Amino acid sequence: SATCTVKIVDNALPETALIEHLQHIFRSQSPFWSEHNYDTTLNCSRSVGYFSYLFPLHDRPACCSVEQIILRIYSIACEHFPAVRDAKYAEWWVHTRPHSNGHQLHFDSDETRIEAGRSAAHPIVSCVLFLSDDIGGPTLMTDQLISGPLASKGWLCHSKTNRLMMFDASYLHGVLPGRGACPSMTISPSRRLTFMVGFWKTIAATDRGLDHPGPGQPFPNISESNYTWPAEMLPIEIATSSTISESRKDCPEV
Repeated sequence: SATCTVKIVDNALPETALIEHLQHIFRSQSPFWSEHNYDTTLNCSRSVGYFSYLFPLHDRPACCSVEQIILRIYSIACEHFPAVRDAKYAEWWVHTRPHSNGHQLHFDSDETRIEAGRSAAHPIVSCVLFLSDDIGGPTLMTDQLISGPLASKGWLCHSKTNRLMMFDASYLHGVLPGRGACPSMTISPSRRLTFMVGFWKTIAATDRGLDHPGPGQPFPNISESNYTWPAEMLPIEIATSSTISESRKDCPEV
């Protein structure tokens, strides 16, 4: 039977300021959500559905803070999944959802390829960086492949700020709704907030044009875009000598 590989690293980003930066640029009132017409119930854009951005890992330096952080995540992913070293692209997307909302079981896939009527393709590895605590349910990983039998095993990864979950992206996964009443609204952020990165060797995403969101779009040119959210992601100063403090955990099987 299939063996699903899941790795977890706690305290993944050693600088607290990086986590706080991500929490700020993806805060509930961020223009990132409103300018993408993001529906916090459907967990996608009301205009275009799923949308994400693409960072060519080796073609140019990081042009924004998010891409700088992706390079940190890439380094960690390479340590645990050596095949990630072959990745040429990092696709990133974000979700914010209330405590009671989950996310349907799905396979991370090349959406442009599917739109063209071709067979599904998956990232080498997908990563989830948790940016909130105790709000919403855990991420559920299964051992089900797109062409295989139904899942026989599952693993749960609970939200914890600065916890990085990495997994073979060819497996079925989703998010369970939060259990019971919503925790105190004094918790910040007050929604389940996650930053995702998929590492690809090849991807069929094509540029849909300036300010036209969709799967795997280039990061907007700040001098040309009408969006205001990219201005909150200007490159930041990150220490290069930091030692990543890791606490590795296994996902509980369910």
